[in-house]
Amino acid sequence: MTATHQPNLDLLLDYAAGSLDEGLSLFVASHLALCPESRRTVAKAEAVGGALFEDIAPEPMDTDSLDRLLARLDKPAESTADADEKIKPQTSDTNTDVPAPLRHYLNSPLESLSWRRLGPGVQQVDVLPPKNDRRVSLLKIAPGVAVPEHGHHGPERTLILRGSYRDARGEFKRGDVADLDVSVEHQPIAGTEEACICLVVTDAPVKLKGFWGRLLQPFIRY
Repeated sequence: MTATHQPNLDLLLDYAAGSLDEGLSLFVASHLALCPESRRTVAKAEAVGGALFEDIAPEPMDTDSLDRLLARLDKPAESTADADEKIKPQTSDTNTDVPAPLRHYLNSPLESLSWRRLGPGVQQVDVLPPKNDRRVSLLKIAPGVAVPEHGHHGPERTLILRGSYRDARGEFKRGDVADLDVSVEHQPIAGTEEACICLVVTDAPVKLKGFWGRLLQPFIRY
């Protein structure tokens, strides 16, 4: 399945270079699990980066580098059981429609998460603890429900995991990415077939429009 709406190319290149933080790395990795075209783009970028590294002249190592490496090797090895527990996905096998990278961050199936109500037909749950203005969360919009019209105080990146939504820029389905900046104002409306569930990364709260939007703004944190 190739996504109709792709993320910004710079975001994919930054992922290939390993320069994204945890939240954005999780976002891109989840998209890559759903979109072969983006996987090919990242693979090409990684191949180019590897070729460039081969052309870099080697730098001399510190004289104590070998001693420090041997000292690390002498430390007790972590037991296999402990290592397996750390990498074991925490979520149930019933989360089959959740991309593998995201499963490691969820402690239950999507239906059983501790969703909190943001407004009529709209719920949210944090995937990572909020840090400064960065929020990584899941957003669930009930079938046919329209999110209040809003703009953005900072970048907003949305990956569709289940269902769909439509706005002035078209229809977004599973695997699609809405990569938005402060110039975009929109009003997503969930498809009628099922709830729309998205992975969303924001750097600032949204900017609600209209009288009711301004009234609700102090209570909105997505």
